Amino acid sequence: MIKILLSLMLAANCHAAQAGKEKKNVQPKTRPATIEGVCDFDMPYSWTLEEKPYARQTGVVGLKLAAPDSSSENPAIIYADYYPADNKIGVSSATYMERLTAKGTLNPTGRKAGKPHAAALGALKASAVEIESVSLYPPEAMNPRKIVVKEKVVVAGTDGGFFVLSCYAAKARYRQVCASLDSALKTFRLLPTAQPKTR
Repeated sequence: MIKILLSLMLAANCHAAQAGKEKKNVQPKTRPATIEGVCDFDMPYSWTLEEKPYARQTGVVGLKLAAPDSSSENPAIIYADYYPADNKIGVSSATYMERLTAKGTLNPTGRKAGKPHAAALGALKASAVEIESVSLYPPEAMNPRKIVVKEKVVVAGTDGGFFVLSCYAAKARYRQVCASLDSALKTFRLLPTAQPKTR
């Protein structure tokens, strides 16, 4: 009888130890995304991350974050860009927002831009705007599908340039993707080597 009880206790302890190991191996919800030498913020752990091309040509450095199931037909993307004051595109934060909200520009088909409102990018003061538009897929088709997409764009200026963080998602999943963007906004921080004064 004593041997049976000892066996049961040993089995229970082994099960508890195994359960403890399983808890320790739980995948984290987020991981850091870093624009080298400039800033970092939290991104969903399972999302892919890649540096945006053409940094040398434009002077703009940035990241593209995509959900595992993101596609041209069902996009779920977050963009993060830093425009230094000497960027080769020649835009400021104010000019960027003006162009973004101007009527008749940037994909006018079914495009509706809201009014810019105050926001925050970490400790930086920012402006945000929501945009709804229609994307055609595949664009080269005779009768492409119309996909309604929504964007949230947040622009924050500094003496050293400005930041643009945005999300781009199919309307049906916009809230979910926007929540991931909001998390990035809250956890955004300038790296010690890039501490420009806020405007």
